[in-house]
This record gives sequence, structure tokens and C-alpha cells, in this order.
Amino acid sequence: MKSKVVIALAVLALAIGAAGCTGKQFEQAYQVIVQQAIYPAFSIEEKARLAASIVKASVVEVLPSKWDTPDGLEPADPRGHIIYTDAKMSVLQAWKGQIAVGNTIMVRLLGGTVGTITMSAEDEASVKPGEVVYLLLGQLPNNRQSDTWNIWYQGKFVRLENGLLTNGVTTMSPDEFARLASSAR
Repeated sequence: MKSKVVIALAVLALAIGAAGCTGKQFEQAYQVIVQQAIYPAFSIEEKARLAASIVKASVVEVLPSKWDTPDGLEPADPRGHIIYTDAKMSVLQAWKGQIAVGNTIMVRLLGGTVGTITMSAEDEASVKPGEVVYLLLGQLPNNRQSDTWNIWYQGKFVRLENGLLTNGVTTMSPDEFARLASSAR
């Protein structure tokens, strides 16, 4: 992780120099917000066990991104704030948790664009309308009473052309996923 941050900063410095900007000019033209997190190295079985819900869902709609402020608008000082994007999903199958088939749930994704500011997270899942996804979900700490969920790190699986499911690290058959999800209770 440290090497990625150093490389990113070096690329940023090269971009500033190539554009002929001083650091101050670049700072005035763009806001660069850097946050990082380190996730524990859980196995897929541990992630499934720790997930609050495991579902197969169809992405119905991806809503406009917002800031994490009460009005969703850019804060005066963006440090310590995030941009997020909510996606409405229809549950097609449920293996674990309190979510029922047919329910519509809201899934919160870290990142998005509000105005001229974009926030992205390297390993954060993204979704698009019409996509069918298999998800390991956690409930947001401050939303325990709502239907707003977040996708666990590497907890989004999609079907490949060969019929297998993958999250980019782990690949398994749909039957293996169903067994994993069913045994994670």
C-alpha cells in the first residue's frame, strides 16, 4: 500500500510539472483528497460468515452521487468527508440475513462525482443498471434500522461468460457460491 501511495504522489508531481503548474497553481485548480484504508486479509469463507446478508440482486438504478453532509452538497472544507453513490437493487435470491426475495434495497458505494470533484476508491465495487450481482453485504453502522447496505471489500461477484462467478480474486461456480452463502449462517 505504501508503494502505491508513493507512486501516486510521484505521478501527481510529474503531472503538475508537465502541465507547467506550480504546486500552488495546481492546488487552486484541483482539490486532491487522499484517504486510505487497510482491510484485514479475510478468506472468502470468513467474509461470508461476517456478512450481515448475502444476496443475488439486479441493479435497478444508480442514483446521483452525494457528499456525506446532511444536504448532500459539498462542504466548505471537504477534509474528513466522502462522496458516495447509492444504487437501488431488486433482490432475486437471498441466502443469509433479513432481506427477502423481491425486496428493493439501497446499496451505498464509496466514491462518485459531485460537481467538479470526483472521489474514487481503488478496490471499491461499482455497479451499473441492469447488472446482476452476487453480494456479501454489511449494514452501515449509522443505518442499522434502514435498508441501506454496503458491499464488503471484494464482496461483489459477477458472472463471467463461462458461467463462473468472480470478484476479481476468487472464482467459483454459482453452486459453490450458494453453498458458501448457505453455510455462512
